[in-house]
Amino acid sequence: MKIVWSLPVRGETLSSSRGDLVRAQQLSAALESAGHEVVTLSDAQRPGSSVTIGAYRKGIRLILPRRLALILRDLGRWLHGLRYGAWLARAAKRSDAQLIVETQVAFSPSGAVAAKRTGLPLVLDVCSPSAEEELFGVGLPRLARAVQR
Repeated sequence: MKIVWSLPVRGETLSSSRGDLVRAQQLSAALESAGHEVVTLSDAQRPGSSVTIGAYRKGIRLILPRRLALILRDLGRWLHGLRYGAWLARAAKRSDAQLIVETQVAFSPSGAVAAKRTGLPLVLDVCSPSAEEELFGVGLPRLARAVQR
């Protein structure tokens, strides 16, 4: 089976040392060892992905009050997920994928967008969404719950 593994994490690749991405590396390798072809697509492959991260971390988060910064972060992640999902759908079609697997990122509807546009099944690799919300805070809790559903 040809599988597209999606990493919508801004600026990160499968070679990252983040826990969720190490998990994705291992799961992807296991699928390949079982005979599946896995094509990894990541936000880092898209032009300008690191610019947005820097703007938030070095600007918005430091200048604005925490609540407002979290709201802007959450909206940014959601909008990014919509754009990344459209890009992912086009890439999945070009690669003749039969399945999309996506490592979940808070507020990102990208996998659902791509699955809807392509008609492909989606497997969502959810690592720990509630722990992330507790650790980092949530600016838009209703949006977080809606995207997770």
